Amino acid sequence: MVHENLIIEVKSSGHGEYHSIPVGNVCYRCPVGNLKRGPDGGAMASIPCGVCPRIRECTPDGLISPTTCVYYTKWLDF
Repeated sequence: MVHENLIIEVKSSGHGEYHSIPVGNVCYRCPVGNLKRGPDGGAMASIPCGVCPRIRECTPDGLISPTTCVYYTKWLDF
């Protein structure tokens, strides 16, 4: 989602909206102009697969798969 500019990767400053996140930790947020396209808060929106534009092409052993997905890997590292 970062690669498609659906979310922005930022580092926590420990202040304001980041007060509960340790300083320097990587965080994600919706771009200001992208709020309507961002996740709606549903269960599937909380994982990359729930909002992936390629979900129909994704298979465990295919060219697009959870094992090669940059979005899924980034999400797991979070």
